[in-house]
Amino acid sequence: MKWCLSLADKTEFDDRFKAMPEHSNLRHFKTKVSELSQTTGKEHREMEKVFLGVIAGHLPDGVTAAARALLEFIYYAQLPTHTDMTITWLEHALADFHARKHVFIERGAREHFNINKLHSMLHYAAAIRELGALDGYNTESPERLHIDFAKRAYRATNRNDFVSQMVDYLERRERVFKFDAYLKWAIPEYGEHDRRQSEALITKKSPGWHVAKQSPFKPASLPCLESVFGVRWFDYALSEFSEKELGRNIELAAWDALTIFPKATQYLQDDLTLEAGFTDTFHASPHALMTRLSLERRGKRFDTVLIQRERADSSYGIKDHIVGEVRMIFKLPPHCRVDDPLVFVNIFHSPTSDALPPQPTGMYRVRRRRWPAKYSNHYVGQIFFLSDVRRTCHLIPEFGGTRRVYSSNSPPALEAYDSFYLNSFLDWHSFLFLQA
Repeated sequence: MKWCLSLADKTEFDDRFKAMPEHSNLRHFKTKVSELSQTTGKEHREMEKVFLGVIAGHLPDGVTAAARALLEFIYYAQLPTHTDMTITWLEHALADFHARKHVFIERGAREHFNINKLHSMLHYAAAIRELGALDGYNTESPERLHIDFAKRAYRATNRNDFVSQMVDYLERRERVFKFDAYLKWAIPEYGEHDRRQSEALITKKSPGWHVAKQSPFKPASLPCLESVFGVRWFDYALSEFSEKELGRNIELAAWDALTIFPKATQYLQDDLTLEAGFTDTFHASPHALMTRLSLERRGKRFDTVLIQRERADSSYGIKDHIVGEVRMIFKLPPHCRVDDPLVFVNIFHSPTSDALPPQPTGMYRVRRRRWPAKYSNHYVGQIFFLSDVRRTCHLIPEFGGTRRVYSSNSPPALEAYDSFYLNSFLDWHSFLFLQA
């Protein structure tokens, strides 16, 4: 990052981080990233998720391509499981970086590459083949022990000659644990209470999207959909959806109201995550406070998702999915006889091929879909079942090379731009999902 920062306009660099659309699994940097000091590994990982989109169009294409190759290597190295194919991809990414790294010397960002960490990358593939995935060597795993063995032990002392007291505390603690384990083995009834308690704390993750049992919003009347949620042509979208999905037409009266939900959540676990699932959440709320509906536009948030195309199996890759911005999560009135939650989505022109683009970022480009000029160029909206949403996604505005002024009063990036990069570095599931 320092190499690229030395070549960048720091104000533009910081502003692009600030303008980045939000996501539930993404940290939003509201301060100047270029002035951060003593950053942790976690903060660097959060920056990596959007870094390529920040420098795209601002730095030369050769720099962007080299940064992309290094990021791809990092993401492949972090995978919890590996195959011969993923190791081959890791080697190709490293070879691509070494073929492009000279651009940093040419631009004056580096004088040489005699760096131990760069050399160690040459041994990653061999280490994975011999010892398995590298996630077990992450220093964050034993980092938690610092709390148990240092912080808590120190708090148990009187702060005088604390080292010897900490040693005594840890020895006694270990003896208690051993004796407790012995009692559970010798007297089965002794550990019954702990077993029942631990079983009660285990929450079973049920698949599929979930919304709140009771909405925090009051029912929304049809006339307020455009002013509050930015939903246009709702009647047309509902008619199109009902004819296509239900084989009948649904018409709503002027006095009908929709049940609105601020967010939907799923526990995502599939062939890519294996047992390492994660929580996936998207929001569709006109304001940040989860209270009664109002016309206030401050703090609104409408996230983006990937929706399975019709008749598509649970496949991976972009060609079988539609990119859309969720404007509303809702349920129809009971008389419509549709119990499942629905989503109103402003859709994008999505790539129809899984072939990765040849551009320096290697990320797919998507573009807003609009109605013709005679319909005021409004966004094209469609209605889908909530269950058709595959997972969330993150869009990075295609900032380009033009200098722009950003402020807290600037419109959200999803509204200020029409062309975006589909961020494949949001998480390693997105990384593999979009590379399939």
